[in-house]
Amino acid sequence: MPPGSTRQVATPSPCTIAGNVLTGDDRGISGLQQTGGVSVNNIIYGNGIEGNTVGSCYVTGGTFNTNVVDLAALRGIGNIESDPRFVDAAIDDFQLADASSAAAGTGAPISTVPDDFDGMTRSAIAPSVGAYELEAPSATLGAAIQSCQSRYPQGAAVTLHGLALGQNAAGASFA
Repeated sequence: MPPGSTRQVATPSPCTIAGNVLTGDDRGISGLQQTGGVSVNNIIYGNGIEGNTVGSCYVTGGTFNTNVVDLAALRGIGNIESDPRFVDAAIDDFQLADASSAAAGTGAPISTVPDDFDGMTRSAIAPSVGAYELEAPSATLGAAIQSCQSRYPQGAAVTLHGLALGQNAAGASFA
């Protein structure tokens, strides 16, 4: 969109709204002005004039939930006031830098939005807030199987119990 223009959307979810400046903004409308509708799983951060003390959003109505904002929103539930930790906003790379971002895995599932802006499948349980899903890093799981005896009769049934350790070990299976 050209500088100084506005865009009206019915349901801005999930979006990333960052780096916009409306000259003379004294209410926080450089990012999002909402009087109704639904805004869920958005990042609204870093909008407005330098030294902005009013934040990036002005919300007076509608549903405004599970968003990451730069100043606390007085409306809605599950909103997080935090720096979303973009990869590099200066060059318009608004992907999340890493799992320490407040936006990583803190969104509400939206069945009508299965993919992010790049086409990556969103988590059905805990999607990332904003336009981009944070890709889960692959992790190595450690496994240990211990037997209480070392000799078994040929053809005997043996049951072994194991333990998986590491991040995201729930649901791990071994073959």
